[in-house]
Amino acid sequence: MKISFFVELYDEMIGQPFNIDDYLACRLSIFVQQNGKKKELCNSTFHDALLLGMGKILLELKENHTSFSNGFETYENAMEYTLNKTGKLLIIKAYSEYDNTTEIAFQGEFEDFLTAFFKEYERYFKGLLQKDPNAIQHDSVEMMEQQLKAYKELKNKY
Repeated sequence: MKISFFVELYDEMIGQPFNIDDYLACRLSIFVQQNGKKKELCNSTFHDALLLGMGKILLELKENHTSFSNGFETYENAMEYTLNKTGKLLIIKAYSEYDNTTEIAFQGEFEDFLTAFFKEYERYFKGLLQKDPNAIQHDSVEMMEQQLKAYKELKNKY
């Protein structure tokens, strides 16, 4: 399994100096490639909230051995996601507030998803710091670093 993040820059940002606040407000899409098929899992503007929300839930599911998460919303669309861990299986459900429907957005091995997510999260984080080493002073980027450290600690613990 492979997870990839794609950040869609606003047109007015192209060719301009990097600005962390503007960058974190761009739309981020999370793609999952599984069994040779790539599909979009979710997307959101204010993508720091998306990454921090999903990271927090995955860490809680792993550390606390819980099975169900609170939902997290995506911005500028009507979707809310919940993560459900049953044994070794992770099911991510997407609820549309627009038409009151729920669909399975992802189903697969929890550990595979966790590993793939945090591998891409770390790649994203390092790329962010390459764009602006001072970005670490931003609250969201600091929290991202804390989540990555927590993941590494959990990985070593289990």
